[in-house]
Amino acid sequence: MVGEVIMKFSNVIEFIKKHILLLLILIIFISVIVIIFFSKNNLLNTPKTNIELYENLNFELNSEVYLLSLIKKVSNGELVTDNFKIDTSILGEKELKIKYINEKNEEKEYTFKINVVDTTKPVIKYKKELTTTIGNKLDLLKDVVVTDNSGEKISVEINGEYDFNKVGKYTLKYVAVDSSGNKSEEEFILDILKATIKYKGYYAQSSPSISGGYQFNSDGTFNYFYQFCELGEACGAGLQEGVYEIKGNKILAKTTGTYDDMGELQPHDYEFELTIVNENKIIVNGNTLNYMDKLN
Repeated sequence: MVGEVIMKFSNVIEFIKKHILLLLILIIFISVIVIIFFSKNNLLNTPKTNIELYENLNFELNSEVYLLSLIKKVSNGELVTDNFKIDTSILGEKELKIKYINEKNEEKEYTFKINVVDTTKPVIKYKKELTTTIGNKLDLLKDVVVTDNSGEKISVEINGEYDFNKVGKYTLKYVAVDSSGNKSEEEFILDILKATIKYKGYYAQSSPSISGGYQFNSDGTFNYFYQFCELGEACGAGLQEGVYEIKGNKILAKTTGTYDDMGELQPHDYEFELTIVNENKIIVNGNTLNYMDKLN
């Protein structure tokens, strides 16, 4: 019995000796398979790098946007891109790239697009109410300034009807439209007033050779006081009187008499016209006369 066991063990030893190379190969093969299995399983369990951007990637024309401000979150990786300012001066899609180190410690590039849009309306700076007297035109665009994020020069139009020769308060609009079709409208008032003048004081003029002033009365009459000096001669003075009426912004005047050196009123028929700029200023024959309480 014991002999049989010894014989069988000897046969096994002999078999191993004869097939040891084959066994070694088998062991190595099995080991490789096990290593590959566990390596692959470990790789599958390593999360991949994920870059999450913010949802809204539309940006206004010429707005200030920096690259890294677009990235909401980076998982299992590291950014290696500089945080540079993005050029938003051109409308439309723009492709951007960011560099990162992934889960395998490899440097990669991530590409995405943003959209540059223009939805911003122009800004109109203006006076909300403009005032003039009938017959005196104003440049309604003189102090109007338009700015826009596009940086372009934008013209302004005036919507509404008005007439400088008719008294009234007109509601008008300034309208500005940029090249992207963004429109701004701002309402303003043009107040055209009845032309009025002041009474009792003087609308005075002054020139190298003559000075004087008109005094208008509420009953439709006026007086004109004047003083003149000629080189090398004594100065003289005079007084005229007449009648007037206001039509629009015009004073239609007619001199009816002039007082002579003896103080006698001599008939003097002379018609002329004055323009009312406002109640403190009138114009006659191209000369500006300003209102004052008394003559100098």
